[in-house]
Amino acid sequence: MRHPEKSDILLNAAGVAVAGLVGLGMFFLIGARYGAPVLGVFNKVFAVYLVAAQISSFGLPVSALRRLAPLRNDGPACRTALWGALLAAVPAIGLVAGGLWLAAPFLGRLGLGGETARGLLWAAAALPAFSCAKILLAALNALARLKTYALCNALRYVLLLCGVLLHMAFGLDAAVLPAVLLFAEGLLSAVLAFFLRDILFAPPPIRELLPEVGAHTRFGLRAFGGNLVQDLNLRVDVICLGLLMPDTAVGIYSMAALLAEAASQLPAVLRTVYNPRTMVMLAQRDDAALAECIRRVRNLTWIGMSCAGLAAVALYPYAVPLITGRPEFAEGTAAFALLMAGTVIGAGWAPFGNLPAGAGFPGVQSLIVLAAFLLNLCGNFLLIPILGLEGAALSGAASQALIAALLHRFARKTLRLAV
Repeated sequence: MRHPEKSDILLNAAGVAVAGLVGLGMFFLIGARYGAPVLGVFNKVFAVYLVAAQISSFGLPVSALRRLAPLRNDGPACRTALWGALLAAVPAIGLVAGGLWLAAPFLGRLGLGGETARGLLWAAAALPAFSCAKILLAALNALARLKTYALCNALRYVLLLCGVLLHMAFGLDAAVLPAVLLFAEGLLSAVLAFFLRDILFAPPPIRELLPEVGAHTRFGLRAFGGNLVQDLNLRVDVICLGLLMPDTAVGIYSMAALLAEAASQLPAVLRTVYNPRTMVMLAQRDDAALAECIRRVRNLTWIGMSCAGLAAVALYPYAVPLITGRPEFAEGTAAFALLMAGTVIGAGWAPFGNLPAGAGFPGVQSLIVLAAFLLNLCGNFLLIPILGLEGAALSGAASQALIAALLHRFARKTLRLAV
């Protein structure tokens, strides 16, 4: 298989850069306009929303990626596989969206707060569109339509920002700010359907779909736990802080976490670009080429992210208060430094985060991210009462380091790759 073109890498890097800058601009705008408490509430809603979306998508984006990549030159087979993934997601989407709607008041009483509970009602309404969008984005990635993928990946955050700007322009109450989730995901799903119209429209007969639905469901059951816990691992710090600390502290930490997460999207560009190639090399058992690819990309990523991380930590205490006009956000500097340390450590293996599932070991991938999640969860509950924001950040950094170590061990011991 061909090496990814430089234009693919550059365009996806540009897409991630636009998504990151626009997404950060949105959160900066919310923080500057409404202050840390409202930002804290919005980020709690966003964290629960992303976890619920992972549950409702049921591991099917990974299944679609794995199934469609070898079929990219067979239009009818791609159509059947994609429709199978979408239909397999319907039961989970309905159950999770309905469950979140009913559970929102309980979650508010549990400790997330009444404002968060009201925001979760909007999140529940947006879940069906978000879950479908995840599967359609995975299909674009599998089909190596990387230019379109880059555009749509950036478009999500552009639409979110547009929603926030419209919310402010109409002078709406901060309590309905999470409605921007429904606005953005609904429009993004329509755009994705347009770009995949050649294989999405004119669905195949039901007799052809049923085997695909079954295959996706079986794979989704095996991959579900790992994908759920992976997303939960990225949000557990905000959720734990929301339970243990005031909204203002959550807002200050959220700013640091959002910037660290934006930095983590840089190696995600390489995962997007190399996913199709990795899946084909795994299917063909081209171990030598795969090992060489992992070594080269991993080492270059570590070098680049180390430089970027040092620069970001040095600028944070000056740039963030200046941009937001709120000096209290400088209190998150130490937490940001710890989060960036974890991001740099995990960056080398981030481009190959789907390696176990792609090799046919979704259960192993689930165990890897489960171990990291349990470390993160226990660390948060133990360290937040002692260290505050820094305790949450230290737990997150340790979990990222553990994922990198376990992926390295899997590649060497199970796949016998010389990495």
